[in-house]
Amino acid sequence: SLEREGEVHPEVLKKLIEALNLSQEKVDEQIKKDKEQRDKEFQEWANTPIKKHLIIRWMAAMYGMLDIPEGIQSEEEVIKYACYKAKELKCMLWLVLSRKENIHINKEGEVLSRNEVTIDRSFLPFTAIR
Repeated sequence: SLEREGEVHPEVLKKLIEALNLSQEKVDEQIKKDKEQRDKEFQEWANTPIKKHLIIRWMAAMYGMLDIPEGIQSEEEVIKYACYKAKELKCMLWLVLSRKENIHINKEGEVLSRNEVTIDRSFLPFTAIR
């Protein structure tokens, strides 16, 4: 967990600090620097423009991507198109407006939620095999 995700139980961290003869201040300083770097990298990534697109849930754990037609430009038109496609395909989907924002739409073409991506939560579907 510590190596892969950078997370550690406080008691384990305390024991590591003692075993490695580190100062708590130095560890706290490094944790703060790491968090600042992670936040900076996330903001750079999130601010990188992308092409609007749909992520379609064809069935459980199976997703596909569909581009928005060139002629559809305004946010209102894009949302209307996404709702239409969800209803037409009878599939739940996500309209990805940017790396920062997406809209979840049910198979009836109704907007379920408008989501702002954070460093800890994307709101986009994914499948994980563990």
